[in-house]
Amino acid sequence: MSNISTNKFVPRVKLENINIGQTSGENEARNPQFESLFYTGNKKYSEICKKEKFIIRGRKGTGKTILAYYIKKKSKQNGICSCKINTLKDIELQKLVHLENREFLDEEYESFWRYCVLVELGRSILEKYNSFYILLNPKLRKLKKIIDSRNSSSLKLMEVNKVYNTSNKKSFDAKSVDSIKNKNLSSSKNFGFGVSREKNSGITEKYEVKGYFSDIENLEKLILNILSKEEYGYMIIYDDLDELGDNLDEHKKYKRLILGMIFAIQDLNNKIQEVNENSKVIISIRSDILDSLNKHSSNLRKIISDNSVNLYWLNKDCSHVTDNLLIDLILSKIQASVPEYKNIDKKTLFKSLFPKDISSKLTVHYLLDNSMGRPRQIIEFLNIIIRNYGNEIKFTPRQFRSCLKYFSIELYKDLENEFSVFENKEELNESLKLIRDLRKPEFKYREILAHYNVNKNQYKNITNVDNSLNLMYSFGVIGMYIKDDDKRHRVSWGYREDGDDHIDIDQTFLVHSALKPKFNIN
Repeated sequence: MSNISTNKFVPRVKLENINIGQTSGENEARNPQFESLFYTGNKKYSEICKKEKFIIRGRKGTGKTILAYYIKKKSKQNGICSCKINTLKDIELQKLVHLENREFLDEEYESFWRYCVLVELGRSILEKYNSFYILLNPKLRKLKKIIDSRNSSSLKLMEVNKVYNTSNKKSFDAKSVDSIKNKNLSSSKNFGFGVSREKNSGITEKYEVKGYFSDIENLEKLILNILSKEEYGYMIIYDDLDELGDNLDEHKKYKRLILGMIFAIQDLNNKIQEVNENSKVIISIRSDILDSLNKHSSNLRKIISDNSVNLYWLNKDCSHVTDNLLIDLILSKIQASVPEYKNIDKKTLFKSLFPKDISSKLTVHYLLDNSMGRPRQIIEFLNIIIRNYGNEIKFTPRQFRSCLKYFSIELYKDLENEFSVFENKEELNESLKLIRDLRKPEFKYREILAHYNVNKNQYKNITNVDNSLNLMYSFGVIGMYIKDDDKRHRVSWGYREDGDDHIDIDQTFLVHSALKPKFNIN
């Protein structure tokens, strides 16, 4: 059926009857209309279904979790009998990460994740069959035995030898000591029947390998063999990995865990899909975290390029407002949630529901200027208006202007949350405070440097203003006015793919429009 022409009357429906989704992907997935509300116009779902793609990446609020739940919703149609979404809460990651309060060995991260993924796949396989069938099948019976014993699989401290390199030449030996924990030990690559760790001061700890390392090879062979005989596939999706960073004391451990996970899952996916093309393990992770990991691995960039789906919404080729992906997403959700709007042409619908301009800006430019190119932010802004003006039948400039202050507070909270996974989060928060304290919508480098020099005691974690400005630029807190070769001015933002990579201290900086109310900037 073709859409109703642009001259057709558009029904008058209250804003409170419009459902454009929620800021939480997990909550939105519980909506009975979730499948119809999901936006497929950016083709990202079809892209992640490709065999080689296993990483969903994007900045916070770009729709990673929603895509994960849509994959799960559609899994049975794609020959998958089990699709699980695992988060920090589901996989008892804290228990596994700390491994009985000892440190990870440097060589251990990939093995750890290989073990975790295999256990999850094994559980999914066993859940398909009843107890009687498992009992009769030798391979399933063996798989169940390995997984059932995993709670006792750990590295147990078996022996401690301590030698004092002093003139007294004292020595100390202990057997089966479990009380020595959390030592800063360097590791030696000695795997086999045990693992040794030696400290420069003379402490040597010896661990006996029980189950954890020794089970991996057998578990992998067993699961691959079972999958090769399975008609359907199994899928595991790891979501909200950035939350793991909030729960680890050391950021180095977090980086190594994520890198170990990516490399382990890439290798496992290659092996799994050789025997069962419908099975796959998927990671959902923030792109800014991946970018920060690049310097720690020479191989990561290639994996990201070949094996990831990037949720980026700021397409440039827009001959009409409805060609913009973010506007098209909003209109698609409005049509899906309001039966009266289902067959209305999108151009007509936009013209009927939205003002032509807001505060002397075209509406599409106003929405983009007051977000950072992420669906969650625009959805949150519109939902604030819907909650406050639900009885009205269209969005008006007055509504946007009056609700911007509430959205500004939420955007500020989002930024603080984004910062929390980074090792320099104190510097990030103080850099945000530095911009706020300056109280200027636009400023030159010399102005903010002067403010910092006078108030250094308020920014104890900032040692370099240039670095702070670069950080705030990359997160979209500030942009830059750039004069191009043709002498035309443009604004460059760090979150845009067409933005400059770094700040230029000779340019004029501007504060993001949506943050001005929170910063009390006119």
